[in-house]
Amino acid sequence: MYSKIFAKNLLSLFFLLFFFIHSSCQKYTVDKLPATQIHFGEGGGITGGITEYCLLKNGQLFDKKHFTQDYKSFKKVKKKIAKKSFKKCKKMNMETINLNNPGDKYYFITYQTDKINHKITWGGNKGKVSPEIEALYADLKALIME
Repeated sequence: MYSKIFAKNLLSLFFLLFFFIHSSCQKYTVDKLPATQIHFGEGGGITGGITEYCLLKNGQLFDKKHFTQDYKSFKKVKKKIAKKSFKKCKKMNMETINLNNPGDKYYFITYQTDKINHKITWGGNKGKVSPEIEALYADLKALIME
């Protein structure tokens, strides 16, 4: 009798555990992305092509290379690391930074939420960016190398 009760409880526990793990690991598709995103990349140069990445808080990373129009699933990074990037954007008050200074070869970061869609662009010899922006961009680029 105790073994039946134990088995029922164990089965219920496994079901709940599976439910929580599955719900906390939501995966998004290119067609249905959440509002909060960080886009980053580079463009210009001889070809004029743009390489763009889209990072989500859950760690999913999408890419769009050169002259393609659509994002493709690229890789997954640790959720904890992805969330740090979003915290940095928020801490920097990214939406208040006015930087639209692209050169022939340029770099960009776009911080996007349901209320904000703000892009900063810099490059070439058109002035330096702040160390905070350089560090954020370096951190984001490191995600694609992992």
